[in-house]
Amino acid sequence: MKKVLLLGTILLMIPSRVGSEDWVAFTVTRHINTTSFTAAMMDTAMVDVNTRMKYNNHDCADDVPCTARFFRSGNVGIFGTATDGLDVITTQSELDAVFAVTTHRAKVVDAVNFCEGSFNTSFIGCGRVNGFGFIVEDWVGGEIFVHEFGHNVGLKDHRNTCDNNIMHEFSIGTNNSINAAECSSLGGKAYTQLCGNIYDGAGGPLTANGGPYWVTCNVAVPAGRTLTIQPGVEIQFNPGLRIKSYGYAKADGRSGRITIYSNNHDINFPTATMYNELIILNGGELIFN
Repeated sequence: MKKVLLLGTILLMIPSRVGSEDWVAFTVTRHINTTSFTAAMMDTAMVDVNTRMKYNNHDCADDVPCTARFFRSGNVGIFGTATDGLDVITTQSELDAVFAVTTHRAKVVDAVNFCEGSFNTSFIGCGRVNGFGFIVEDWVGGEIFVHEFGHNVGLKDHRNTCDNNIMHEFSIGTNNSINAAECSSLGGKAYTQLCGNIYDGAGGPLTANGGPYWVTCNVAVPAGRTLTIQPGVEIQFNPGLRIKSYGYAKADGRSGRITIYSNNHDINFPTATMYNELIILNGGELIFN
């Protein structure tokens, strides 16, 4: 079992938001001796953590699907010299020297064995609270990058209430969950919840700017009401839930059919993305599951 730690100084950076997904750029550099780390590894790690954060995985009671998405910005840089010893951090002075590399936020080394006053070979990352920059080992997953970035943006304390929290002190490989406050600190927002009677004028229409949406209990469109789901809307469902209308569903004149699919690899957490406008009117029912 490996441990992740923190601690800190100053400065925080709030990423800009683009569309319904809130993209956060990580500049990254590696020590000259840390040749095993590549841009492709970084990109794979970011795809993995984005998938973890996109869904309510039901691993922790307060987990929320979050719009924050992370990506590598620019090429992977190189710092240090072959003989400076900074590829394996064992002392405060070595830690400070790596944090002094301010050209890139993420610094990748072979081993982080020291973090702010403590030596422990179980450390796999170190991030300074309200400071610029964090250090991770070359093999870690994207959730460790996000964990340490969380310290950078002010998440000082580890949250050990659920083993699967991304901000838990220990990484167990299934750290998938964040709560709404953590999502906001990381630059995203929790999906807009849908539950109960929803129709135009009362929770609707559903728009790309208003979403993504998260169905947390069965949604009904009452008889005599209309719910319009506009193009580009993403709707995520808790297991077994649906949108039901006491009416019928039709596509608008631009499309002869309605396309609904799940972009979640786990059948227990279906997600629907609407590419054409969908209007739910009276008569019949529409079920997503």
